[in-house]
Amino acid sequence: MDCVQELYADKDLSLLKKLTLVIPTHNRNFYLSRCLWYHAHFPFAEIIVADSSIEEKRIVNRETVNKIREAFDTKITYLEYDFPAEKYGGEIYRKWGDAVQQVKTEYSQSCTDKEFLIPTTVCNCIIFLDEHQDYSIAEGMDYTIQYSHKNTLAFYPWQGTNSYINEDAIERIYDSLSDIRPVGTQFSVHRSKHHKKIFENITKYNLYDLRFGEANIELSPLVFGKTCKLHTSGNIRDTTFFKTQSIVSKVNISESSCKRYPIIPDYPNHRYEEMFRNLQSSLTSELPLSYYLTDTNMNKETDKIINIFLSKRYHYKLGLLNKHKKTQILVQRTWDALPMSFQEMIRTVLGEQIITQSPKPEKIVTDEMKCIEQLILANRSKYDLDTPII
Repeated sequence: MDCVQELYADKDLSLLKKLTLVIPTHNRNFYLSRCLWYHAHFPFAEIIVADSSIEEKRIVNRETVNKIREAFDTKITYLEYDFPAEKYGGEIYRKWGDAVQQVKTEYSQSCTDKEFLIPTTVCNCIIFLDEHQDYSIAEGMDYTIQYSHKNTLAFYPWQGTNSYINEDAIERIYDSLSDIRPVGTQFSVHRSKHHKKIFENITKYNLYDLRFGEANIELSPLVFGKTCKLHTSGNIRDTTFFKTQSIVSKVNISESSCKRYPIIPDYPNHRYEEMFRNLQSSLTSELPLSYYLTDTNMNKETDKIINIFLSKRYHYKLGLLNKHKKTQILVQRTWDALPMSFQEMIRTVLGEQIITQSPKPEKIVTDEMKCIEQLILANRSKYDLDTPII
């Protein structure tokens, strides 16, 4: 019996039948196979795989999907996409959006091929949303799993840690932006009707852009309703990679969509302004008018919100398009390239001002986390050749 079977053998996970899992993937046979193998242990209503890989990789992924179906009797819908690559990553959300529109269940959740969801937490999110109709999403705590200076893996808290329960949508957004870490809602348990609406607006307002599309995905749930953060682990993202039998501390840039496309300071003025206004239109189309949020001051409020979100999410000063632009790009890229252990040392010296980029590792590691760590280490030999684990 594998660790996943053993850990969840006596758990009632039947509520997962109310949820569809959407897994986008691109040229990663190893990660997709591991992701499917892990999540096929659980009774999701359906798993939708959205694959934009090259044909050579798709052949392997088709075989993987068939093997998982046979081994676990899991309902997997395998979708293939040939969207041409776009400079600013728009093809990513064309794929994600189409896959989400295929969902037939009440709830849905996006899950990249490097994620491990904790199914008991997902069930508790469904219970909460069933009982609280004024909430748009629910989620557990997010972690990344990375290399530690002791040559082991460590879990680092990632993204926001609070629920946002103000009755007013604008106030909920401001509450989220005051969180010490960036808000993170896109991998939550969504009401499918809201999940679909997010991607409908990406199409309607032409937000096919990795950065601004992500902003729309992250902010929209706060507009649709209150949000719930359960203080149990909910989502573990694998950001380790292996090279010649050693664990490296940062993600392989060639694997990361976030690293493949221009960062915000790279945007030319006309592109930035166009996407900014498109995002503003998307958000204002869903924001309810209130006694103080009228048509005349709606744009003023959303201008402020978008600027704060982008600067917090992508680490640049509000004076984005100015003479210090090159310096900002250099600082951001240098920081991203530093090993986590160096980031920890710098944080210790400078204080907690940069905790948003470099939190301390989690001291309490649960059995669920230990199982995921075991899976990552047990399959490390297949990483270099991108070999499926099954």
